[in-house]
Amino acid sequence: MVYKFRVILDAEEDIFRDIAIESDNTLEDLHNALINAFGFDGTEVGAFYTCANDWSWHEEDGIPLFDTGDIPGEIKTMAEYKLDDLVHEQNTKLVYVYDLFSMWTFFLELAAIDNDKQIGETYPALLFYGILFHLDRTSLLSRHLKTKKIT
Repeated sequence: MVYKFRVILDAEEDIFRDIAIESDNTLEDLHNALINAFGFDGTEVGAFYTCANDWSWHEEDGIPLFDTGDIPGEIKTMAEYKLDDLVHEQNTKLVYVYDLFSMWTFFLELAAIDNDKQIGETYPALLFYGILFHLDRTSLLSRHLKTKKIT
């Protein structure tokens, strides 16, 4: 299966990307796709967070790029989580923070699931990009996803 995410960078102007990635890829693969899609150099670390429908998350529940625990193997990393372990039709949202000092914050929402890959397409793939105008944060993605269908 192919997951299609709408990803919004929380900045003064909400910059977004639509990314397609295979559901059996890891969070590390998604991390790399985000870094490439938004033009970062990849020299900083990041973390994913599962979140509630209102986008709230807990810092202590982060899934880091590297194991930062005192005991090796103590903390599961992005490479150990498949996307379809965390994201599915009932749980469509993730938060990603890149560069833990600058706190670039991204809101990811699963916008579509395709059962078949596109012939000739390589994944992950950048499907679309743009800038959104500010709306109420709790309904930002929901409203925009209803007006712009990701295909």
